[in-house]
Amino acid sequence: MKNLVKDEYYKDKYTDKKISEMKYTCSTFIIYLGLREKYPELAVHNIYLGENFEENIESVFTGNLPKNPSFYIYCPSRIDRSMVKNKGDCLNIMLRVPNLFFKEII
Repeated sequence: MKNLVKDEYYKDKYTDKKISEMKYTCSTFIIYLGLREKYPELAVHNIYLGENFEENIESVFTGNLPKNPSFYIYCPSRIDRSMVKNKGDCLNIMLRVPNLFFKEII
């Protein structure tokens, strides 16, 4: 916002000062896949919980990547076959990661 929108009118209440003072939440790394094969074991919504769930969730707020992350897989082709042109599946895999506020992510 500070670099892309120069006109203060369009920034509204998001002044450069306010933006600089904001705290940010975690980010998400998303992989979009179009696959040639179908994976019948997947439902539309799939959540996989890594070991030590609490530590896993908190790690992204300390600038760390979890060793055994929890992640979410969305398989829209389960309910809408127009998402794929072949007999395969379409997946979105989402993983929580630290935001770029952290200069070094471990």
